Amino acid sequence: MMNTPRTFFPLLLLAAVTLLLLPCPARAEVNSSQPFKDELMAHGLYDRMVRAFRTAGSLSYTVAFRWESDGRELSRARYKLWMKKPNFARIEGYDADGALKSTLVGDGKFFWIFWPGKRPCWSYEDEEAYRATSEKRYMKTPAPQGCHSLGHSVGKMDFGIPITILDPSIFHGSNDSLQAHIDAMRLCGEEKVQGEKCALIEVSYLKGQRRQFYWIAKSTSLPLKIKQVISVNKIVTMSEELSEMKLNGEIPGVSFSWSPPAGWEEWQEPSVETGLLKKGTAAPDFSFPLLTGGTFTLSEQKGKTVWLIFWRYG
Repeated sequence: MMNTPRTFFPLLLLAAVTLLLLPCPARAEVNSSQPFKDELMAHGLYDRMVRAFRTAGSLSYTVAFRWESDGRELSRARYKLWMKKPNFARIEGYDADGALKSTLVGDGKFFWIFWPGKRPCWSYEDEEAYRATSEKRYMKTPAPQGCHSLGHSVGKMDFGIPITILDPSIFHGSNDSLQAHIDAMRLCGEEKVQGEKCALIEVSYLKGQRRQFYWIAKSTSLPLKIKQVISVNKIVTMSEELSEMKLNGEIPGVSFSWSPPAGWEEWQEPSVETGLLKKGTAAPDFSFPLLTGGTFTLSEQKGKTVWLIFWRYG
């Protein structure tokens, strides 16, 4: 189980049981659920995209994010991202109604995350402890250059996004966590996004368990649209559309500076152990859907040994 806000916990369980591979958009006759031949030209486009992130002096853009399963929307959100060499970053996260929910500031050494209202409540957190520490709180974590992940940090911000599809920290020298698990890439032709000509490539990870599609602008080699499909047994997709992109523009230094206001206190995520039942306490009944179909209910397992395995998403 990951450390996640309570509102995301059921969604993450659903994401862990997801399936289906969309056909390559520019090749309607191709069944993307089957392995495909690796193409050198697609690798070249992907490598140029990564290089465009790594060689930029500054980069900023706005992202419209959507997460859906079986045609049902799970969340919709928006975030604005600013990054500057050598190791500065800023993310402002907005919910579906356009309200600012949280901000991340990377000052070169630390990530600071703070909320204008109440901080998120973690799924295993004691409610009384939450009420006592829910306001005027911030998080501070080390963010050494090349060894941090903005993609994973957005989940702690709690504005509707569990993780970004492509980790923006490749700009600062980090590697995307999935890059080592790429099986194959192929070119799917060309499409226009926001009036720009884009090369569309499909990337297969973990023997097709996950597919990602990148619409890469020919003018900048940066993506203007990204879609991800995870393969288990439901249709679950994440999509990001990037707009207002500025490459090597001026970004004021104050954007990457933050200090806690008077009366604010640092807050650390509670350890998962804080939510465990005390020895001898009867486990509450619970149910969840099975990958193979049907439902598991704890009370129906009376007299049997039940193993609980805790996992981390992402």
